[in-house]
Amino acid sequence: MNAISLYEQELLEYVRSLPKDKQRTVLEFAQSLAAPAGVPGETLLRFAGTIPVNEIEAIERSLDDLEKVDPNEL
Repeated sequence: MNAISLYEQELLEYVRSLPKDKQRTVLEFAQSLAAPAGVPGETLLRFAGTIPVNEIEAIERSLDDLEKVDPNEL
């Protein structure tokens, strides 16, 4: 049997003191932390080539402008 850590004990105390709807919120948050992040690449392949080249170029120009630093700007 695994001993419960101090973090787990403290978290359990806080969760037990919350109303049921807030306990559900904490549970959903914990589940979101444990879930794998992102989407597999093969899922995104259907979007390949859907952005017109001129729009991609405009986005790249915008990003280039963001990378410029004006030392006189506040």
